[in-house]
Amino acid sequence: TEAGLAEAPRLVMVSGSFDLPWDEDAFEQSAFTPIVVTRSGHDAALLAKARAHCDLLESPGERIDLPWLREQLSQRGLNRVACEGGSVLLRSLEEAGLMDECDVTLSHRLPGRDLHLVDSRTEDGFVFARFTREEQS
Repeated sequence: TEAGLAEAPRLVMVSGSFDLPWDEDAFEQSAFTPIVVTRSGHDAALLAKARAHCDLLESPGERIDLPWLREQLSQRGLNRVACEGGSVLLRSLEEAGLMDECDVTLSHRLPGRDLHLVDSRTEDGFVFARFTREEQS
């Protein structure tokens, strides 16, 4: 707040498929109503359900128009974008010059198996993480 920012970040979810977990805490307990961005053409009943949980932005066209999205966020005073997402979205946002920060999450889970983090380090801008099947002492 001393830097002129809101007391908490405004969550913006981008989903072309619109398959979101509407019962998650992000929709019910956020300090600010989340914004969900999707493409046009979804079922009216699904859109109505979404509007009960979020501020909904429908991008014109079959794909989410990133310059349009940036303008929509800017109009709402959201001018700093920290992004966590899949590689396609992250690359698209970065190429369009729309991302200020990228947060990447690594999981210890693979389909059907939990792994254990045994070592991690950074070098020359890379993050190296070593996982094993069994916990090591």
